[in-house]
Amino acid sequence: MDHSEPNVALKFWNSSDQEILEKFHLTDEQLSFTLLPKEALKEATDDRNRYPVVITSDEIPVGFFVLHCGRDISEYSPNPEVMLLRSFSIDSPYQGKGVASRAMMLVPAFVEMYFPDIREIVLAVNYRNTVAKKMYLESGFIDTGTTREGKSGPQYLLHYNL
Repeated sequence: MDHSEPNVALKFWNSSDQEILEKFHLTDEQLSFTLLPKEALKEATDDRNRYPVVITSDEIPVGFFVLHCGRDISEYSPNPEVMLLRSFSIDSPYQGKGVASRAMMLVPAFVEMYFPDIREIVLAVNYRNTVAKKMYLESGFIDTGTTREGKSGPQYLLHYNL
């Protein structure tokens, strides 16, 4: 096994992750596309349909996203058995190391394990965020040509059928 490859895993957020997540750094450009974990966590703690997930690399929290289900995401997909993946981010020092790609490859099995009724994962990616879109497509998400208007401009809606 190549030991230069970090061991990437997903786990539900818990309070012991809070301190590290508070220190996440993203560029201003990245912040135009996503929320810092501490901001996304505030929204998630007020909404029982949002599940914060931590991405670890060699057991260190290095990334974050939120899984969101329920009626208030119907604009993303007509499928009632859909899960929205939102607020995906990787802390700056860990970017460019393949962590995001490996984490995205783990998402479908994670969703199937903890949310067995979900049949589709959807995410929105800004038109200008070409790096993220390429990574999501390489992770098995499909661009069906649907779009929506997001807070920072138009977004592609990418789908993954489970």
